Amino acid sequence: MVCSHIVCVVLILAVLATSHSQAADVCPPEGCRFGGVDTVNCNSPDLLTFPSFEACKSFTFMIIGLTGTSVKLIPDSSLPANLQKLSIFEHEPLSFSDHAFHNCAQTLRRFSLEQIGLTKLPDALLELTALEEFHLWDETEITDWNLPVLKNIGRTVKDLLLHNTSLNSWPDWLVHFVSLTYLDIAMTSMTPVPDDALHQVSDTLKILYMRATNLTRVPKAFASLTALTELYLNENHITKVDNTPSSLLSLYLENNGITEISDDTFPQRNSFLTLNLRQNPITRISPNAFLHLSSLKELYLQDTWLSRLPLALSHLSSLDQLLMAVNSRLVCTCEESGLLPWFSSRPNMYVQGTCGDIEIKTFFTLLAGSCPGH
Repeated sequence: MVCSHIVCVVLILAVLATSHSQAADVCPPEGCRFGGVDTVNCNSPDLLTFPSFEACKSFTFMIIGLTGTSVKLIPDSSLPANLQKLSIFEHEPLSFSDHAFHNCAQTLRRFSLEQIGLTKLPDALLELTALEEFHLWDETEITDWNLPVLKNIGRTVKDLLLHNTSLNSWPDWLVHFVSLTYLDIAMTSMTPVPDDALHQVSDTLKILYMRATNLTRVPKAFASLTALTELYLNENHITKVDNTPSSLLSLYLENNGITEISDDTFPQRNSFLTLNLRQNPITRISPNAFLHLSSLKELYLQDTWLSRLPLALSHLSSLDQLLMAVNSRLVCTCEESGLLPWFSSRPNMYVQGTCGDIEIKTFFTLLAGSCPGH
């Protein structure tokens, strides 16, 4: 772990238990020990309750692993006063006293929970006034999302991650998150996405991940996200590329159901730098499909069903990387030799992939020039 300007503390609590009062006076608490410059190990077999880190006022970043312990509760005022980042993982069930964050209510910037068996977002989050990053991993048992809590943290949270949660549709409460610049939702159904979804952050959201969310198309709501620069829609069931905002720089559609890229797939006004279409059953790319992608730097076309090199590549005048490995059907013939002038104009371009038994780059450098017309 590399950190600058702040102290980073990794807390590994393997078997927790000592009295709260004993641990409150020393840092690390009794039963814990420093395991290096940035590590505290709490593995005393005598510890039965969550130790107090109230005395650890120099610590600003904690990762707490509770696997295998009998700790059930994070008690009031047990965290250090200047805590900025906190992650708790792999312990079920775990709950929070209403004032668990009392000491760090105004300083905690990042809070991450992974597999702790939540059924309700804790009321303790109502005390937080400066939270900017909120991450939930593998919290599949939440039945009460606690609207007052969501309204409170939604005012300040800029980075929201929801991976493999109990959600099975687009959450109405997301409208209360008015400051988002980064949203990452994965491994949970998000269909249908309302046409006005994310309207409250249309001019602030910059990065959007929706991986494995059962999408069958790019939601119409995304077209109005005027600040969006990166869109990741991998591992869905999308068959058509549309509704991409003109601000987009990077589009990732890996492992979807796209079979064709046509002349009107991409908008005329775009600023794409990266386009990832790998692991799609693409059989055809029309000759003018990339006509409006003159700024594109990276194109990922690995593991598709293409049988010919796309003539549309000739429009990619800024391309630096062409990745076409694992295309077992691909062949290169004199028909594709028309791409030779374009290839020659990109002497420093990195090309990955083969046409049958020869490298694509070898086809252009040694064979294409022998075709009629060259």
